[in-house]
Amino acid sequence: MSYLYLMWLIREQIDRAASLKDAIPDRLHHAALARLAEVCKEALDEQARQLGRARALLGGAGDVGVASALSVVKACTRTMGEIEGYGIPALHCQSDQAVFLNDVLSAMQCETGLPPPCPTVACMSNGCVKSAVDRPRRPLPPG
Repeated sequence: MSYLYLMWLIREQIDRAASLKDAIPDRLHHAALARLAEVCKEALDEQARQLGRARALLGGAGDVGVASALSVVKACTRTMGEIEGYGIPALHCQSDQAVFLNDVLSAMQCETGLPPPCPTVACMSNGCVKSAVDRPRRPLPPG
């Protein structure tokens, strides 16, 4: 993987973190979602910081720096994908039924002592969430 491409990828992922943070609604209909919004914002800020460190790793250490930076980029991309796939849609889908269902599932989980189920996202095809994938992209570097 070329150094130039990896630098471009890091810049692209930093922009993605900013776009995802902008996609988090400022006003929430249900106070229970405030903590989720805060956690998503903090996680996106941390991913941007990690990506900045990855960019610094590329400045030295040759192949070791490239391998380390690539590892960081992969981890950050995975985390941002989870936020984009689970956190942000949940913040945009704030129906009373969803809040009621969350309360019921939380009560069941506490009562049974089982781990919480994997998040399930409602169909988002109605366009209420604009994916970070829909934002303008940087052109690939030449070469």
